[in-house]
Amino acid sequence: MNKLKESIYKLAREYVKKQLTRNLGKVIEEDDRLICYVNKHKCEKNIFTNTFACGGITDNDRHLAKVYNLDKPIYYVFDGLEFDKNQVYIYGYDNVNIIIRNCKFFYGLHVRVHGKCFLSENSYIRAFRGLSVYADDITIKDMNIINELKYTNNLHVEIAADDNLNIINSYIGKMNEKITIDISAGKKMVIDNSQIEGDNIKCESPKIETHHDSSLIATKRVNLNVKDFEPIKITSPVVVLNNNEINSNNKPIKLKQLTNPLSIKRLELIELLKRVKDKCDNVNSNEIDEYKSYINNRSISKTLKK
Repeated sequence: MNKLKESIYKLAREYVKKQLTRNLGKVIEEDDRLICYVNKHKCEKNIFTNTFACGGITDNDRHLAKVYNLDKPIYYVFDGLEFDKNQVYIYGYDNVNIIIRNCKFFYGLHVRVHGKCFLSENSYIRAFRGLSVYADDITIKDMNIINELKYTNNLHVEIAADDNLNIINSYIGKMNEKITIDISAGKKMVIDNSQIEGDNIKCESPKIETHHDSSLIATKRVNLNVKDFEPIKITSPVVVLNNNEINSNNKPIKLKQLTNPLSIKRLELIELLKRVKDKCDNVNSNEIDEYKSYINNRSISKTLKK
């Protein structure tokens, strides 16, 4: 390739990099990835929102990416950015990776990603209108999420991974701050050296692993839906495991999975007795309603004759 063709090729390649990363910021190429450092001014601005659309390599762009040897995973990095006016929405398409670190979001953050999301390194989120993060895989590390508007605003925190959720060295929520927390994972959830606090906590995953003194603390209720789990430290007046209420006596407990056959059968018997009781209550309630209806529909003369 002569020098002119080589120069044209390099210029075209740089142009393609920007096109593949939606011209959202400076692009650094590594052997196995493209890293786009997002410019905060490249968002789509509305009166109340700033929206970033972060796309991966689509099927339409695949051939062009291969021609220029750029068919690589794309990482969008939000680093050191401050948003002091609007809510921020970040959307990721076509199997991208979103990294958020050292950022400040004064009016909330909402993330929807088809791919992986990393929220880490002391980003500040004032969850003015809630915090929600949805992705295939989510890692939250070194975060402290609280409700600074606890006297005027209820906070709903939603974190949902289609596959894996990792919460590491983090504090999510705080006691008596009007916080509801919903966290879920489609495959596995790992809570490592972290504390999750709120008024109501819902935690759902086929498998939950806890490490290094992690715990769930609620002022009202902890609701767990899980098949396989390691011992979980819980403090809450009401603890519900797979629709079965557990008497915690309002004291901290270490919830362990039942493996003893006798204990499992005992739990099954309790559940059966609860269903029988509920059915009996329904039957009695229906009979009472029918009798009330019968009494109310009787003529006055018949009633007086009694």
